Amino acid sequence: MTAAFTPPQQLLWTEDGARRWDLYDNNIRYATLQWNKSFGSLATGESVDGRWTFKRCGFFRPYITVRIAGNEAIAAQQTRAGGTTSTSAEPDLAVMRSIGRGEAEIQFANGRKYYWRATKRRRRERGIYDQQGRLLVATLFERRFFTAKGSVTLETDAPGCTELSVLCLLAWHRLVLEDSDEQDAMAGAVVAVMG
Repeated sequence: MTAAFTPPQQLLWTEDGARRWDLYDNNIRYATLQWNKSFGSLATGESVDGRWTFKRCGFFRPYITVRIAGNEAIAAQQTRAGGTTSTSAEPDLAVMRSIGRGEAEIQFANGRKYYWRATKRRRRERGIYDQQGRLLVATLFERRFFTAKGSVTLETDAPGCTELSVLCLLAWHRLVLEDSDEQDAMAGAVVAVMG
């Protein structure tokens, strides 16, 4: 089904149907990111390392939560059975919070921190850096009219990163949401001008 990440490596994101993205290299799939509904930000990501859900929350200060897939369903079952656990009390594996100027901090429950910012190598390329400032993952989202694609470069410093799969999926989740927001804004501007 999927293969393990082996940095350094160049991978490609391709859209495979409605709101589903696959990360490939030479016809080998490394990860999949599938939106759960036609609208909204909830998506499920899967790689050989596991399954996670990604969801944008908040309005004035949006952030993205990462949870182990299935934990929400288990918590809901416990609540229906009279338990005290609720879906909102389920712990996050990681949270990505904006810190300004298009940058974000990714805080994992285990205490590890990573940083999201422009790589300055290409105009729209974004990267995930460790606490020492080393680039681990570089992601580039490209839109050409009605088609979109992307690339992921796993840098030479990435092999020591145990959260590599989650970080690749989180980066792509954020870039797809940003693109969707841009498309919605452009459509709204066209309607306002014509309307």
